[in-house]
Amino acid sequence: MLLAPIPFFGMVEPARAGNLHVVSLTGDMYLFQSGSFLGGIGSYIDPPLSGRAFLTHAAGDNRRTFKFDHCWGDVRGLLYVKARLNTNDTVSVSAVLSLYEGKSCGTDDLEGVKILDPVRITVGATLSKKSTVNNTEFGSPDFVTVNWALTYEA
Repeated sequence: MLLAPIPFFGMVEPARAGNLHVVSLTGDMYLFQSGSFLGGIGSYIDPPLSGRAFLTHAAGDNRRTFKFDHCWGDVRGLLYVKARLNTNDTVSVSAVLSLYEGKSCGTDDLEGVKILDPVRITVGATLSKKSTVNNTEFGSPDFVTVNWALTYEA
């Protein structure tokens, strides 16, 4: 005996939810560690930033966070870039850059923060940003600078 098929409404996402939207991030993070008290010669690194994410309108799949955590000596830079696909197919982008300085790379001694409020971009657009956070501690001119671009490919 065969049973008639029973439709399961609401158990699948609408077709629109499966459309992929691609965002990619490129850039670099420049970390400077002072050489001695009140400056000195100092040193730096300039590691690249790179990432790609696929977003859809499906529940829980419409946002991604890019995290870049780099250290040089006792200076650590931490960049979070958040991308969220909106219902009108724009992407909202926000970012937080933090500078930590202490005795090791694992320090949680926060010296400064720079926040980028959400900005919307459309398909084919690129959002480019440059941000610097300086150490506010007397005699310690350490800093982190990031240059990054997020492109909404499709």
